[in-house]
Amino acid sequence: MEIKQINSAEEYNKAIDRIDQIFNAVSGSEDAEELNMLVPMVNQYESEHFPVEEPDPAEYRKIRQEETLPG
Repeated sequence: MEIKQINSAEEYNKAIDRIDQIFNAVSGSEDAEELNMLVPMVNQYESEHFPVEEPDPAEYRKIRQEETLPG
């Protein structure tokens, strides 16, 4: 099991594929240890490359009101 920092979209995609493969790993197994290392690395890559901005409070209220209006 060789784990290294994720530095590219290709490495990110490989890490996602590997997480899919070992997602249900038995606790304490090598796969579970690998999963516990991969997930934070993927989260870090995503936060740097796919940031999610907080919604504008006024816009959020407007959207929520539109969702609850009878249609």
